[in-house]
Amino acid sequence: FGMPGKDEGDKILEVSNEDQTALPSMRDLVHAVVSKIPSKWRAVGTELKMPTGTLDKIQEHNAQKPDKDSVSFEHMLYIWMQQDLLYKEQPIGPFTWQSIIEALRAIGEIDLAETLTNNHIHTKTYGGTIQGRSSDICNVVVVGRTGDGKSTLCHYLAVRLGMPPENESVFQTSSGANAFTNKTTDWKDKSSTFRVADTPGLLDTGGIKKDENNIENIVQYVAGMEYVNGFYLVVNEQCPR
Repeated sequence: FGMPGKDEGDKILEVSNEDQTALPSMRDLVHAVVSKIPSKWRAVGTELKMPTGTLDKIQEHNAQKPDKDSVSFEHMLYIWMQQDLLYKEQPIGPFTWQSIIEALRAIGEIDLAETLTNNHIHTKTYGGTIQGRSSDICNVVVVGRTGDGKSTLCHYLAVRLGMPPENESVFQTSSGANAFTNKTTDWKDKSSTFRVADTPGLLDTGGIKKDENNIENIVQYVAGMEYVNGFYLVVNEQCPR
């Protein structure tokens, strides 16, 4: 989620880290996996425990496309990501780099699996004593328009970090442009290493005055923090604006 800014007097200590819950992006998956072994998409999907019926539908849907293997691979990965996020009861592998690496090993792509392990599991993180800070917690603030999915993202991140999935009272979601989050709400894990903050939506249907109040709430919340490691801007890609 980004490294704290290095100011005068900071002591940044680089350490090795093994994170088996690291989340991939579709962009990275396409570059690192799909482009390398497009024809093995179905074998990978099987190892990820994707239902046979789902794989059959993907194959049928893309059968007439010139680059059908690559398209099918991306299609399968997208469904894997969506099912892991939205349908926890599905018996599929979790959407992590570790899952894709284990799948590659199972189909004999050992070299590719090792490359991904070195690039995405054995990573370098930064820690140490930051002058003037009372903790080394990673603070992430999520911002965006009302109804674009900020609360859903915050809930997903919190669950990944240990919050019970059934705990829906922390980050409550809205329907469309109807705001539910009226003030900044945060959650941090038990070890106090990560805090995610959900903020009121921008461009609220309540009008300019409501927007001004929401922005003031966000500013006051951030002003009360020692530091922020990063801001997540949530955007609805289907919105034409």
